[in-house]
Amino acid sequence: MRLTRTCAALLAAALATALLPGLPAVGAAPDAVSSPQVAARGFETEDGYYCHYVRNAGGYPKYQRVGKKTHEWVAIGELHTGSNTKGKFVTGTGVSTALAGGVTVDAGKNWSVGASLGYTKSYTLSISLKTLGPDQHRQVVSRYDYQKYRLYCGTKDPRTGLISYAASPKYRYLPLGWSGRAKYKIAGPSTIVGCRHRGSEPDHKVFLRRGQWVSANWSEGYTATASLKGIGVSASFSSTTSQSRGVSFTSIRKKAWLCGDKSLLADSTRFYANNY
Repeated sequence: MRLTRTCAALLAAALATALLPGLPAVGAAPDAVSSPQVAARGFETEDGYYCHYVRNAGGYPKYQRVGKKTHEWVAIGELHTGSNTKGKFVTGTGVSTALAGGVTVDAGKNWSVGASLGYTKSYTLSISLKTLGPDQHRQVVSRYDYQKYRLYCGTKDPRTGLISYAASPKYRYLPLGWSGRAKYKIAGPSTIVGCRHRGSEPDHKVFLRRGQWVSANWSEGYTATASLKGIGVSASFSSTTSQSRGVSFTSIRKKAWLCGDKSLLADSTRFYANNY
């Protein structure tokens, strides 16, 4: 009878190890998510409770990658030129972006997105994009890599200390990091702001002389909604303060002004340069 129990325990451990390569076959809690990147770190406590109270398993969560990486484009800024201006988006030391993630408890039938249910992380990047000509309305989008993970719940055998794992219907869709790419994207419908009558200089607007570039940085977060194609739902993303994130504009004929979507230029997150 002892031999039968020992063989059964060894067989269970072998099956668990075959299911999830790299799982420990010892009586200890498994390590955090293994390579390539620990994208699910920070969810072990929450998912441990889920495994214990919802799945009636032990509190030993483990994550397995599902499928290939997905590329998601996230808007980090916006600018608009008029008929007599041109401009570009610039960053110096970088832009920090809070990235949303997703979670599902029914194997992907319904996904929820948000900071509390998903994931947020800041990344620093430096971008230099081409100059836009007159009458251009663009968002700046940056590409991030995402990965799906499936949660496995581990249960420890009190006699042997061995942990066996079972797949759960809970998945997470989490960001891995910045891919190193950025580009312009045509901005959606928006109210075009005229700068001529915005108020005084330089608090509300800045005069643009022909051929002279004027830059404006902002401290307010730029928030935009984007569709996460990997899970088919929309999420809100926010690009936060950087030391030198902003826009640069110049007038190519006649006079023009630089202004923002808010009354005060310093409070703005969308920028315009025009002569009306």
